[in-house]
Amino acid sequence: MSSQSKYEPYPEPYESLYRIQRALAGCISYLAACDSNIVFTEYLLYEPILRVLMTQKYGVKCEFSCEAFLPRDGKQGDNKKIDFVCERSTEQENAHFGSVLI
Repeated sequence: MSSQSKYEPYPEPYESLYRIQRALAGCISYLAACDSNIVFTEYLLYEPILRVLMTQKYGVKCEFSCEAFLPRDGKQGDNKKIDFVCERSTEQENAHFGSVLI
């Protein structure tokens, strides 16, 4: 006797974060299986993250400047940025979050 379990999605944004986790694990596993001797930079991981977010109907702003929140105080270097700022509004729910790849 086999019982089929129906997948219950998590509430947003947890469902999308779960899908991103699976996508990144799959991407890195695929590259490792191909004996890719590459450095896993944040830029390599942008595409799978962005694809999942777009599939989940999020509006995404990439490399969102935090200059208004974290001023540089005259120091040299780039402004601080959030890699992804995500927003999705439906009749049932609103989901907003930011993500920084480290």
